[in-house]
Amino acid sequence: EGQLGLGDLITEPLPTPIEPLQNSSINQLFCGDCFTFAVGSGSTYSFGTSSYGQIGHKKTTSSPTKIESLEGKAIQQISCGRFHSLILSDGKILALGSGNQGQTGVGNTESIYEPTEITESSSFSQVSCGWFHSLALSNAGQVWSWGNSAYMQL
Repeated sequence: EGQLGLGDLITEPLPTPIEPLQNSSINQLFCGDCFTFAVGSGSTYSFGTSSYGQIGHKKTTSSPTKIESLEGKAIQQISCGRFHSLILSDGKILALGSGNQGQTGVGNTESIYEPTEITESSSFSQVSCGWFHSLALSNAGQVWSWGNSAYMQL
């Protein structure tokens, strides 16, 4: 579904450079179910499926596409669930994608197509996504969880 970032939907059995990213100073990569994020020097790119907005774009793309609303933000980490993503920037958590099980943490079950800050007063150092749940570690050492707990994962 384009998660290789090579501009097509063809399976590639050998490691292949993603040409549009070769001069982008990429220093972090994050993979989800069928999508990918590449972060470097003030820019964040994503590619792959975006059926619920999990890559920060309204449409699926097979080529690296800049997420304009994250331009200039210091991205510490991105975690990818099945259909949602969490972005950690300056201690704040931004959510994207499907919230059908509450896994985005924004207080509703709608899909989010633009990075949306989770409104908590704490500052965080780590985020982690499961298929339908999410966790975060605060700078104070508290573990936070939200989403679906059908298998007691929260």
